[in-house]
Amino acid sequence: HTAGTNVAIGEQVTYRLNATVQDGVTGAVTLTDDLAAGTAFVTGSAVYRTADGVTVIGANSGTTYTNGSAILATDITNSGPGGNLVFSFTTVDAPDSVGIDTDSFQVEYVVQVLDVPGNSGISGSQTTLTNSATANSTGPNLTTPPSTVDVVVVEPRLQVVKSHNDADRSVSRGQTVTYTLVLSHQAGSTATAFDVNVTDLVPSGMTITGTPVVLGTTGSPVGVGPVVVAGNTLSLSIDELP
Repeated sequence: HTAGTNVAIGEQVTYRLNATVQDGVTGAVTLTDDLAAGTAFVTGSAVYRTADGVTVIGANSGTTYTNGSAILATDITNSGPGGNLVFSFTTVDAPDSVGIDTDSFQVEYVVQVLDVPGNSGISGSQTTLTNSATANSTGPNLTTPPSTVDVVVVEPRLQVVKSHNDADRSVSRGQTVTYTLVLSHQAGSTATAFDVNVTDLVPSGMTITGTPVVLGTTGSPVGVGPVVVAGNTLSLSIDELP
């Protein structure tokens, strides 16, 4: 639900490590991703990609990986959230290409942004998650330099303001009081809110009369209402609140 380099807490980000090798056979290769603190590898998400016909052999499984192959867990060392993620291969075989001296292969995988105190999406204190990757080989043919990419955490911060129409704040038995709830983003909010639920519990001694309604909206929210009454509880759901 985010755009560009923005990510929300709980969102999954797909990364792709690209390694360039010379034609022929390259010795043992490791691709290492230094995961940003506050992120974690999604188990089972790693896939091997190549458009050049390059094949690699898993260092521990002995499996030959071709384009679209799922990378087995035995060829991945995962140090946990915010740690190193290492993909290990014993041999990289790049076919000879007429007029082209290099080929490439990629490892694609998914990382999740965790709900931890260090991940803040509030304006003025937003967290930048830096992901850094390197490639190493026992042979001389690997040419990929270290690479770093950033994403920025965003998150909604909502507020509800409740008011009534009784000017003197004194009520008598049988009097009708109209309450109004206004839901909005706080000043530091940086993202659309999804699956919002607003609940208001009317205190004992008061009874809901009439039909509560949504008076109006701004900012083009999606999927608003209707207001649901259950006993002395009002609730309202909103699919998206920009």
